[in-house]
Amino acid sequence: MPTVEREAMDLQDSVLRLFNTELLEFAGILMRLVLENTMFHVIDTEWKNNSATREKLELELENQRQQKITERKRSKASQSKLKHPNADTVEVTEENNDTSSGSLMSFAKYMAK
Repeated sequence: MPTVEREAMDLQDSVLRLFNTELLEFAGILMRLVLENTMFHVIDTEWKNNSATREKLELELENQRQQKITERKRSKASQSKLKHPNADTVEVTEENNDTSSGSLMSFAKYMAK
């Protein structure tokens, strides 16, 4: 039978080896389940607690992104009017190359904290 000392676990005797290895395996599984459960609750709780801050940051980023797009359109329109002084209107197209979603970026920023 196992003793209080961890070094004294007998893994030489065939009967005790079976008991002790099963005991070690059970302890490892139990520790893994407790760790995963705790981490899930900690991350889930923090995720819910910071949802308002995360939404605020997402709105600020979206506003900044829209401001940059409008600034680019204005600068391109002014440059194109300088190039084409006789043209009344010049159509300016802007492609949004941002392919990452806001929720993914917010998760990445949360994990970076």
